[in-house]
This record gives sequence, C-alpha cells and structure tokens, in this order.
Amino acid sequence: LEQIIKERKRVDLQYKELLSNLPGLTLQYFPPEVDPVLWAIAMKLDPHAFPQGREAVIAEMMQAGIETRPGFVAPSFMPHIYSASKLPVTEDLSRNVLSLPTYPSLQEEQINYICSELKKMRR
Repeated sequence: LEQIIKERKRVDLQYKELLSNLPGLTLQYFPPEVDPVLWAIAMKLDPHAFPQGREAVIAEMMQAGIETRPGFVAPSFMPHIYSASKLPVTEDLSRNVLSLPTYPSLQEEQINYICSELKKMRR
C-alpha cells in the first residue's frame, strides 16, 4: 500500500510539473495541510481552450491510445435518479472535468506522452 501511495504521488507531481502552466487547464488543488488520496488526477478543461469539448478530448485521447475518463455526472443531469434543481457550478464541472490515467506503474515517458497529446488538443 505504501508503495502504491508513493507512486501515485510521483505520477501526480509529474502531471503538475508538465501541466500546471498550461493555459486552459485547471488542475485539482490540495492545500498543503491535506494529504490527498490520489485515486484520480482530475483537471478542468476551459471550453475556450478546448472548444471541441471534453467528450471530443476523451475520444481524441483514446485515438492516441490513452484512456481518460469524465470526472462525474451532475445530479441534475440524472433526473431518473435524483430530483435535483439546476446546479450551474456542478453542471459546468460535470461537462468539463477530465481524469487522466493514474495507475502507479505509469512511467515518466508515458506521462510525458499523455501530457504532450493533451497539449496538442488545446486550440
């Protein structure tokens, strides 16, 4: 378990080093006093920088051999399960959050490739 945690922190740190200054991406932030459980490395895509939309980015990443996932679905988008009113902030996040691969065995060159492919999709 300790090795998995260590490796996921390594993966997270490399993503932050490669993507933190990319306009159009907002990386998930954890205050210094928080020791996060890194089960997903999430980021928000700015629709102005990624006008093709998150679903198209996911498809383009898959074409490059990279499996990414949407962040979550807003409860207001699931009326068959929830009776939630409109939730503008949650709905915006639901449309624009993307999770990158986080498995602990990701190698530096794989993370570099993932980031370079994502950067190519920025318009």
